[in-house]
Amino acid sequence: MFRKLKWKLVRFNMALLSLVFAAIFAVTAVLMIVASDRQTQMSLNAALHFPEGQHQPPPVMGIIRVMFDEKQQIVSFSAPPDISGEWVQQISELAQKQQQQQGNFSLDSYHFAYAFDETHAHLVLLDQTGPRAMQRNVLFILFGVCLLSLLLLFGLSTLFASRTVRPVQEAFERQKNFVADASHELKTPLAIINANLSVLEENGAESVDSQKQWISAMRVQITRMSGLISDMLTLAKLDHDQDASPTRTVDFSRLVTGCLLSFEAVAYEKGVAIHSQVSEHLLVRGSPEKFSRLVDILLDNAVKHAPPGGTVNIGLFREKNRVILRVQNSGEEISAEALPHVFDRFYRADSARSRETGGYGLGLAIAKSIVEGSHGKISVESTNGHTIFSVDFSMDTEAHANL
Repeated sequence: MFRKLKWKLVRFNMALLSLVFAAIFAVTAVLMIVASDRQTQMSLNAALHFPEGQHQPPPVMGIIRVMFDEKQQIVSFSAPPDISGEWVQQISELAQKQQQQQGNFSLDSYHFAYAFDETHAHLVLLDQTGPRAMQRNVLFILFGVCLLSLLLLFGLSTLFASRTVRPVQEAFERQKNFVADASHELKTPLAIINANLSVLEENGAESVDSQKQWISAMRVQITRMSGLISDMLTLAKLDHDQDASPTRTVDFSRLVTGCLLSFEAVAYEKGVAIHSQVSEHLLVRGSPEKFSRLVDILLDNAVKHAPPGGTVNIGLFREKNRVILRVQNSGEEISAEALPHVFDRFYRADSARSRETGGYGLGLAIAKSIVEGSHGKISVESTNGHTIFSVDFSMDTEAHANL
């Protein structure tokens, strides 16, 4: 499909470029012919009306002048030295046969332009063989240049078409993988629910209390599916409505502090220590709800991946006109192969561990969408037993100026 799309773009580009070059070639040819004809007419008129008794035009111009008597017999002529009288006689007769006051004719491989005066007693001929050959050569060279340019542009068009199609193909592949991964994630809980329902059907005579384990298992899977669907809807909304969300000045320092308070109990239960260093009154523009979700995702990810007895460090500070949030957790490093994919949807470096912690592989993808939708940047690095997520936002300088 994408191969066809690429070649369709190439064909369209080449058709458009071919039309442009054809137009350039045609306009150039017409202008050249018009300019040549105008120059020929000027030369013929100048020679035809050259005052009698004055020095004749130089022969090197290729002009032949012939004078006739009343019987249209040649009385005299002037021509370049390499043209004989017989040749003049022959071309003069051809000119007379044209029955027009001026025009063009050919003899063998030679081309002439001619003009008579009003009485047809004076004929001027101009050899056009050389200029026409030059015109043909120029047009041939121009055609060759156009052809070579089209060949070069064909290669460039193919390259650019490939680059143009690549993002579309990648987006399509991501969408296809997203649907496949979502289907896989939903398939497991649905299978469990179906199995538990089968057990309940087989034990229809039993009391409800005796079947609570199956009901509880179904409730867990329903909760899991609800969370997964909620995250998928959040991603879809972020993809389509990033610019539509209302923004306002947000005290990011207060927001981060509030999120930290809500995670202290979770971290305490796991035996993870949280250390924070938050600068006050750092203001940014955006959606408070989205920023809260962003900080919650990063804190939840850090606490989940920190081992018991580990630490989570949160820093919020200012660098020039930027607000930087860093969330660092101790624990197993992310491999170099996995690092570029941590923000991919449904990506989990350790699937088994993610299932144990209730992860779907969508949290960091949501975080990235929130950051990019707020015109910020997010990055990750993992070295020396620590993983650090960094978020960079523009500071609301106008709001800071009013503090």
